[in-house]
Amino acid sequence: MKTRIQQLLQETKKLDRPLKELTRSQRRYITRKGVVDMEEKCEIDQLGIGQKNIFLVATIKSVYPEHTLPNSNIQATDVILEDKTGECTLNVFDRAVEDFKSNVGKQVSLEGAYCKGEYEGRKKLTLGKFGKYRIQENVGGDDEGKKR
Repeated sequence: MKTRIQQLLQETKKLDRPLKELTRSQRRYITRKGVVDMEEKCEIDQLGIGQKNIFLVATIKSVYPEHTLPNSNIQATDVILEDKTGECTLNVFDRAVEDFKSNVGKQVSLEGAYCKGEYEGRKKLTLGKFGKYRIQENVGGDDEGKKR
């Protein structure tokens, strides 16, 4: 990993700026697996805590039972997503709960997700206010699927 960081610094020739600022300006994140471009599709093992604007394609493995958040009428649940590199958990709310429950086994693409932490060995993602998801109706096809 150190070699890749040095390469990033060498590419930019801006050695006087802090690395964190440098990677943000180039829209890249440093993870345990190396440097990831924010514009590119990410795999689960490349996720880093605090990473924003994640674009991820994974399969819906399972959905936990839904519950109502305290002092509100908001329905919430956790969804286990998997790809060839591992598993992660996604928090979903309101109408997304039903979309994910009824589409276990299908592929979903996330855009603008945020990795907010890790729990039980899995990275925890949320879509937040501006994140979107699309459940693929036909895996491998060009079908638009459900978009929210």
